[in-house]
Amino acid sequence: MLCAGTGFAKLAARSGAEVIPGFALWLPEERKYVLRFYPPIEITGDAERDIFENTQRFAKVIEEIIRKHPEQGVWIHARWKTRPAGEPKLYEFLS
Repeated sequence: MLCAGTGFAKLAARSGAEVIPGFALWLPEERKYVLRFYPPIEITGDAERDIFENTQRFAKVIEEIIRKHPEQGVWIHARWKTRPAGEPKLYEFLS
């Protein structure tokens, strides 16, 4: 089951564009946001066959950044509405 958007992986694979992650991080000591860019994410280049793998690679980078800066990770909508069988619901308001 894939609970993340696949459009970005499809676009990157079909266009051949490099995927360079970038995040605006708040630095309290500097009292400003600073853009941080990270090394390009390798993609397989086959949008249909490897869509799951490419999407996982993108999600992994986002997860790593949120783990380094958890106070800055915010979701503004119910992203993971589907759950594996037997798992509790994450959002009570979707009951």
